[in-house]
Amino acid sequence: MRYQIAVEAAMGLCYLHHDCAPRIVHRDIKSNNILLDLEMHAHVSDFGLAKFLQEDGASRWISSILGTLGYIASEYAETLRVDEKSDAYNFGVVNVGANYMEKTNRGIGGLNEHCGVG
Repeated sequence: MRYQIAVEAAMGLCYLHHDCAPRIVHRDIKSNNILLDLEMHAHVSDFGLAKFLQEDGASRWISSILGTLGYIASEYAETLRVDEKSDAYNFGVVNVGANYMEKTNRGIGGLNEHCGVG
């Protein structure tokens, strides 16, 4: 299930970065901004910080750092330049967190089964 959610969220980002006109960088990919519908299909949400990407593929300069602490790519924080690589970094942080939580929750000695989790 987690794998399918990750794939669908990645497909949404791919659409924003490559197929959307104009192309969009989200700038705030985090677990709270990947929503699930009733069929458990993932959708990227919350475009409040989104910016259009340059048509020539160049990074876009931003005047201030915005986003969620812990998800912000270090090169974005240092250079104030954003592109699809910034979203890819954020997406990686989301996936590392999801995989870590899955492994952590598995190791609670039967508590998951007792609580009906998992």
